[in-house]
Amino acid sequence: MRILDQRGGSGDCERPRLGVSPASKARLERLVRKAPEVVVKVSGRTKNAGHLRAHLDYITRNGKLEMQTDYGPMKGKEAVGELHADWADSAEVTAQNKSLRKAPMSVNMVLSLPKGSDQEKFRDAVTDFVDRELRPRVDVVVCFHDDTAHPHAHVTVHGRDREGKTFNPRKPQLHEYREKFAACLRHRGLDAEATPRYARGVGMRDYPTALRRIEQRGEESRARQDMIRELRQDYDARKQNPGRDEHPWEQKMRAKHQAVRTAYATVARALANSPDARDRALSENVTRFLEAMPKDRPPTLRDRVYLGHEKRQAKDKETEPPERGRGAPER
Repeated sequence: MRILDQRGGSGDCERPRLGVSPASKARLERLVRKAPEVVVKVSGRTKNAGHLRAHLDYITRNGKLEMQTDYGPMKGKEAVGELHADWADSAEVTAQNKSLRKAPMSVNMVLSLPKGSDQEKFRDAVTDFVDRELRPRVDVVVCFHDDTAHPHAHVTVHGRDREGKTFNPRKPQLHEYREKFAACLRHRGLDAEATPRYARGVGMRDYPTALRRIEQRGEESRARQDMIRELRQDYDARKQNPGRDEHPWEQKMRAKHQAVRTAYATVARALANSPDARDRALSENVTRFLEAMPKDRPPTLRDRVYLGHEKRQAKDKETEPPERGRGAPER
């Protein structure tokens, strides 16, 4: 069901796999019309019993919200306390086994769709995904936050599965979870897709989540200021030396983006030659999607900082007082 191979490294980027099967066409159609992209991300990990209790209190609004657990629905402060004690005792027992790899008490995940989605269908899809992909091998707690601007589900997973192995989903696993969650949403009648940024021609557009959270708490983020200062210095160095080599990651990003553009162009040509009118219509949509993509490479956070720095320099230059001309009379 892949239009482009989204799992591999640089070799896959140089020669992306193409497909025009019915499943690939359906996915391509969702991509070019910009179907809502699902979010499946790890929001954090709890390190100790106190940290775990604070997290459970947060996702349950201090026991006011219902939890979906392996024992069924639970609600209330007492239920939260019992669940916390169960997980904490389990972690304490396994910690005594020195042969086991160290693990967090829980891995905290967030699943969401854009606001405006049908909440009942969203809840059913989350339950389908958790019951199918997680509960068979690891303890899970699910809480829904419907009272925010962007409704979402908190999925708290025990740090060890039932075989004692550490639960530690990496990037490929999280992408697979995104794809499977999107399939669960579509099964429930919600439009959803799970494509990586590079397949949409999108770069990193925002500051890391940790830095945004610091600022949301009203605290000054020294790390963010240091990052911006470093990027501005890099910008100034490039202005002074236009022939300076690109960063290796920029070269890799450009090569990947051009490979993606080539893949879409190839698929569009194949569909344009199809006798099926629907394929030819899809080809036109893919072509328009391709034309809207960046020609060089996707913009990044670095580009955003560069642009802001450039505008600030231009504004400062405009507001500078004019230099006094030679021979002008002094007053």
